[in-house]
Amino acid sequence: MQKRPSQRTPTEKDVIVALQRGEVSFPPLRLSLEALDVKRGDRTADGIVRAAWGRSRYRFVMECKSEYTPKVIAAAADQARRYGVAMRLNPLVVAPFLSAEQLDANQKRLLDALADREA
Repeated sequence: MQKRPSQRTPTEKDVIVALQRGEVSFPPLRLSLEALDVKRGDRTADGIVRAAWGRSRYRFVMECKSEYTPKVIAAAADQARRYGVAMRLNPLVVAPFLSAEQLDANQKRLLDALADREA
């Protein structure tokens, strides 16, 4: 979800409601919320997101943040990675806007996590 100039920054609740309604898509990719506040041991992830691309389906453990500073995004990515390992799911950070640098850093973290999982 990218912020439009005339809109306020979406809150975490706004993003979660949009996912619940199936309003988040990047055609042909569609995202939907499978579960909220998922607990595993003493950890609680913001949710489980299902991604659909054609006939393929994927599940991610999600950390949702309304702030998008580099520090907040890095902490959320680390948290999602830890949850992903514990829940055996891929990590996903959802924020209203990410810079090209933040997108690249998150992509690297995701690829590293996937490579670690395959090793």
